[in-house]
Amino acid sequence: MSDYTKLPRDIADCMKRAGSPLSEDQKLLLAGYLAPVQQKLAEAQEENERVRQANIHTVDVFEDMKAAKEKAEAQSEALRQELQSHLTAQYKVGVDYSEAFILRQQAEALIDAHNAMSDSFVLEATGVIQERAIIRCQDFLNNYAQRLRQQADEAERAGGEK
Repeated sequence: MSDYTKLPRDIADCMKRAGSPLSEDQKLLLAGYLAPVQQKLAEAQEENERVRQANIHTVDVFEDMKAAKEKAEAQSEALRQELQSHLTAQYKVGVDYSEAFILRQQAEALIDAHNAMSDSFVLEATGVIQERAIIRCQDFLNNYAQRLRQQADEAERAGGEK
């Protein structure tokens, strides 16, 4: 803990220099009044530092989640491009990958990213804030995969899947 007599001594010295010195009783009374305020200030500073450290950790977790999301998007895009190149090549031999098929493959890539994130981040996550952030990111991936599946279903209804 801090020395709660420093501020009252500094005030007493200031008053002495100003020409109005404090008596010993006044110094003790001043120290008594200021001690709880100084204690609350010290506690608030400690709490502020704890919250600051937690925020730094949370930002790190979000940056990791952002990197995982970008990786999943890159994998999805790579799969889309690979399927597109297969689609282009397969037209020559008569095989066609429909839009529904591509959407389902993208949904599977997102689920793979979700599972990879679960494996890598859950081991590192400590604390409620980080767990909530991971769950939110996983929910996002699941919801996005579900939307892709719905789009695939709509594409099937519109034109059929081969």
